[in-house]
Parts: sequence; C-alpha cells; structure tokens
Amino acid sequence: MRIYELLIILPPESDEQVVSGVVDRVSQPLAASGGKVERIDRWGRKRLAYEIARHQEGYYLLLDISAEPSSLKEIDRILSLADEVLRFKAVVKPGKPGKPGKPKAA
Repeated sequence: MRIYELLIILPPESDEQVVSGVVDRVSQPLAASGGKVERIDRWGRKRLAYEIARHQEGYYLLLDISAEPSSLKEIDRILSLADEVLRFKAVVKPGKPGKPGKPKAA
C-alpha cells in the first residue's frame, strides 16, 4: 500500500452534495481493492492560476488515500470521466507508508 495525495478541482458553485459524490466515487474503488481515504481536506473556493472550462475559480479538495498503484489507475479513469471534475492530480507522498514524510535536504 502506498499513501497518495489526490487534489481535485471542482466547479466553484459545487455544493456539499457534489463534493460528497466525488468522495464516494473515489472511496468505492479504493474499498474494493483494500485501500481507503485517510483524510479529507476541503480547501474551498480559490482563484485558479488560469481559466479552466470558462471558470476563473474552483473548489479545491485534497484527499490523502492509501491504495495500490493498480487501483490508482481506476481512480484516474473514474475522475477523467466525471463531468463535475475540472482537474485532478495524484502524487505519492514521500516517506514510508503510514508515517508522515520528511522533506529532503537540499
């Protein structure tokens, strides 16, 4: 199991129902493969660096998930097909699974 950070950008007018729907879409394939959503951090509305699909703001959602790399491919596929998702990015958190990562010295 690896720990990933998954950042999702939704349209700015997204309400609680849309946010919980996206979290459920991510949780279901994770649970099927033995992974889970560790933490949900709702950043709320923020200004985008550039316009995406005629939106200048977006609703940011940060998830910490534990998953196998194969199940992450399924998450990517699901979020790519979701109409309510403007952008998403998943990255591996540094460090050992289950422990917070330390930044590397420069």
